[in-house]
Amino acid sequence: MATWEDGPEYAPLERPSGFDQPVVAALDDPEPVARPADGAPDERPAFTDPDQPVRELASLAPTLGPTRDPGLPFETVSTTMTSASAWGSAHGA
Repeated sequence: MATWEDGPEYAPLERPSGFDQPVVAALDDPEPVARPADGAPDERPAFTDPDQPVRELASLAPTLGPTRDPGLPFETVSTTMTSASAWGSAHGA
């Protein structure tokens, strides 16, 4: 037989006597939600040309160091620490 635990479509029309209100303290009031508009200026900012000359936008970009051609393979150097490995020792001839 279906009970109230089977889902809302099987719920009884009247509240069962087993549902008692829990005895707990009331929750605290939540912290006020921060509103981004609280610190906003009263007047809308005007986007006009600056009063003083400014630097060119290209001068603000960082200079890039040496770059690698992606079409060329990586150059690697083998040393004593990288030439032999545990896998190579176990599977070598």
